[in-house]
Amino acid sequence: MKLTMLPFDHDDLIRVQCEGQLSLIGHAPTVDPLVQILGPRGFSRKVLMDLHQARGADTSGIAWLSRTTDRFHQNGGRFVMFAVPPIVEQIVTVLGLAQHFVATLTESEARIVALNGRDADRRPAQVAEVAPATN
Repeated sequence: MKLTMLPFDHDDLIRVQCEGQLSLIGHAPTVDPLVQILGPRGFSRKVLMDLHQARGADTSGIAWLSRTTDRFHQNGGRFVMFAVPPIVEQIVTVLGLAQHFVATLTESEARIVALNGRDADRRPAQVAEVAPATN
């Protein structure tokens, strides 16, 4: 799994791209790959994770996403995934964790969710609905 922080846009969102297999295999057990790029205070921020280049996931990767989601919630941040590949959605669904994650189909929907605080809904990735932004 390779995580890359993307350039900042004109908003308060951090964008992270994930490539390859969602897995912690090959990572030191005490090292969180997201902390390595965001720093220890990154969990208090609003982060969008682009998964369109993820090729799948194993249980260590899904467990990491679950812990990551919890850390953002505990620290007052927001973590929204988008473009989740069908294979990853299927694994999450089979494990019964779909309600635990906040995910949308597109980055623009993820941006709306992150900026408007809609993560309390915790809709499954495959049925994520995003209300239009209101001014």
